[in-house]
Amino acid sequence: MTSSVLHVVGVSAGPDGSGYHRMFMPFKELRNRSRHFYEGPPGKVPPPPTRADITEMGIDVLVMQRPVGAQGRRVWDDLNGACARVYECDDDILHPESSGLAALCDDRIMESVRYMLWTSDLVTVSTEYLAEEFRKHTDAPVVVCQNVIHEDLLRQDRLHRDRVTIGWAGGASHLIDIVQITDPLCDVLDEGHADMHWIGVDYGPLLRGRPSRWTIWKEDVWDFYGAYDFDIALAPLADVKFNRSKSHLKALDAFARGVPVIAQDMEPYRGFVEDGKNGYLCSTGAQWAARIRELVHDADAREEMGRNGKALAAEWTIQKRWSSWEQAYEAAGAVIGRGAGQQEISR
Repeated sequence: MTSSVLHVVGVSAGPDGSGYHRMFMPFKELRNRSRHFYEGPPGKVPPPPTRADITEMGIDVLVMQRPVGAQGRRVWDDLNGACARVYECDDDILHPESSGLAALCDDRIMESVRYMLWTSDLVTVSTEYLAEEFRKHTDAPVVVCQNVIHEDLLRQDRLHRDRVTIGWAGGASHLIDIVQITDPLCDVLDEGHADMHWIGVDYGPLLRGRPSRWTIWKEDVWDFYGAYDFDIALAPLADVKFNRSKSHLKALDAFARGVPVIAQDMEPYRGFVEDGKNGYLCSTGAQWAARIRELVHDADAREEMGRNGKALAAEWTIQKRWSSWEQAYEAAGAVIGRGAGQQEISR
């Protein structure tokens, strides 16, 4: 561990859910708690610092969230040796074929990612599965900083509607996941006892004319939380390589609101979603239909599972786990020998 104060700067890829959980939220907590000096997120996404900025500002560690392409590579090369370069990523962007993220399905993009991983001083990811994938492409330390929530979410009131609301929240990379459960979801909705609410991307057209509500994603993640009125949260995943690197964040978000989760029986959710305790794991369409139908008609089960999920979520806050991020950035500073004899930075 380095013995002096480090100056750490973060550059987010954007003000989306990933930017919030991987950059904005941890950096804000680190500014409040860490002995090191942090700047960058939250706020507007700044351009990456130049080599002159690094020298002028005395930056020791630069954390960049999934830089890609020729521009990312130029920045990476320009800063070589000037500071510790940390490549932050929470998706397996080296295997984007099934992700729906067409912009990543380009050999030049993937080659730039492999290059930056190989030349990084440290890599941070969200899961051990993703760490193992990235370790194939770098000799740098690859550190797992697991996805967490802010403790304030545990105390925020959740909207309740007169009718049971089934919900899903997420982005454009999940089309392949949603089609896995379209038929069982339609079967349950046809029975007329529940409504469907999409937050983020509207997959309502997949319901083939059945009504559903849609709330567009907003840059402030707390606006998303404010729209969260689910009584049952769905977390389907297609069995493809891209999805195996994902975290259990979708379930964690629901648990924090006291909402049971019906999830795919795959790595991100096994061991986190406990069958019959805080939700259900499903692998077939028949199981999805049965479990959704069961929770639609059993308010007591929803309440009990929601309480159990919330108790688990209370252990997965940035307030309890911020030190893993600090330790990662200290390791980055140590890789290039920053800290020895360095003056303390006033905070």
